Amino acid sequence: MSTAIAQVGNDLSSAENYVLGVFLLAIFIFIPFLIQASLFTIIGESITEKIRTEVYHKLLRLPVQWFELPKNRGGAAATRFGVDSRQVNSLATSLISTLVMNFSSIIIGIILAFIFEWRIGFVGLVAMPCMVISGFISMLFYGGFGDDNKKYYE
Repeated sequence: MSTAIAQVGNDLSSAENYVLGVFLLAIFIFIPFLIQASLFTIIGESITEKIRTEVYHKLLRLPVQWFELPKNRGGAAATRFGVDSRQVNSLATSLISTLVMNFSSIIIGIILAFIFEWRIGFVGLVAMPCMVISGFISMLFYGGFGDDNKKYYE
């Protein structure tokens, strides 16, 4: 009976060690993600500010006839510029940070695969172009439907 209790105690301490390890790993991963999100947000805001400043300077230099066109009236033009600057900000903050995170994960994964088992590393290298091509094709497939409907949202 006492050996069974000792075994349960050893299993519990082993489980506690795993839980502590996962918790520390989560904290270790959270800090770089927080830094990455903060830096890309700062970069996106500075790019957006520069774009808005340049657009408004050019907007002030346009001839009056440009504003008389129906699609270039004051409210429509301001809305269009606002939407475009938000899209640039979204591109700089979310898309580029996701690409950096994905490429770094791929590189680290292949390096770890070569370190621990070189055959798995070669399988990863051979499969990588197939995964990239299939991702590109699916991106074109899903993105193609948005272009057809774009004229209805403008």
